[in-house]
Amino acid sequence: MLAASAAQAGDKAVQESVVDFWSNATGSDVFVDGGYVGKTPFSRKVTPGEHTITIRKQDFQTWQKTIKVTSRNVKVTAYMEQVRYTIHFDH
Repeated sequence: MLAASAAQAGDKAVQESVVDFWSNATGSDVFVDGGYVGKTPFSRKVTPGEHTITIRKQDFQTWQKTIKVTSRNVKVTAYMEQVRYTIHFDH
């Protein structure tokens, strides 16, 4: 019984990997499979398999890529092109 518990605990460790999200546009919104998960830079546990990562921020081109998460940790690095400048005037 103890061996089975240890095997299950080992399986659970393999089921999730840590994904580090980074972008040159700090504070960009990060979506995993369409759901919002946070802002760059940050880390999150993700189940193995293919996932669509979308990173976006106002005035920058949206970055999207499908990644394959395995039992190892993954770093997602998004270099986003600035496409527009927004100027705010204080009144």
